[in-house]
Amino acid sequence: MGYTHYFRHKQVLNKENFLKVVEDFKKMMPVFQTLGIELKNYAGDPTKEPEIKPTLIAFNGNEKCGHEERDLGIAWPAKDAHGIGLGYIPAEPVECSTTNTLLTEKGFSSDQIISNGQVPVLTPTGGQMLRANDSDVAGTWFAGCHLKTRTCGGDCSHESFVLPQKFKAEKWQKPENGLFFSFCKTAYKPYDLAVNCALIIAQHHLGDEIAVSSDGDIAQWSDAMQLCQNVVGYGNEFKLSD
Repeated sequence: MGYTHYFRHKQVLNKENFLKVVEDFKKMMPVFQTLGIELKNYAGDPTKEPEIKPTLIAFNGNEKCGHEERDLGIAWPAKDAHGIGLGYIPAEPVECSTTNTLLTEKGFSSDQIISNGQVPVLTPTGGQMLRANDSDVAGTWFAGCHLKTRTCGGDCSHESFVLPQKFKAEKWQKPENGLFFSFCKTAYKPYDLAVNCALIIAQHHLGDEIAVSSDGDIAQWSDAMQLCQNVVGYGNEFKLSD
């Protein structure tokens, strides 16, 4: 469970078109840095740079970003969420009943329940103290906080974004209509914007070799679309697959 983007792609992508994807994504890198998005390697290692080369785009956020540690539960963007929010007004945490509470009631132990890479600390009444009143939080849903903007709870990394020119499928992975399934769960952390931009660029150059869908709707992609339009000259025409 968690806010995720999905992309279905051919096993071997057109080499020349993939190179165009790489070159345009490189043009976005200075903009990400200006916005405060620190991209690192696929594991989020702060000492290692993202892999952006002719045969591969692979990155994550910075695991050691230095932002305040906050319990946001399983974060999800609010309906009108957008932008990057690295500055916010903190508030006292409030007790919320989340999916962690429900799982505990069903007999799962705390070490079996992982939220954003951490075991949540439940209150004596079974609730979870979430930072639901911080200025970048719009409220809560049954699993955690609804976010007004892309932010983190002290770790800007989440799942790796990996787009290879040649996909090495495992034996159990079978294509559907000639396309293999991949995904990236970002939890709406700041690097989510870079993931959006990478997929917008990929769809532009690769055409029917890739199909992009998302847990979010086009509203949550609109700022990435506009950013690509401003930097590489396209993006406003982007559409999510059904």
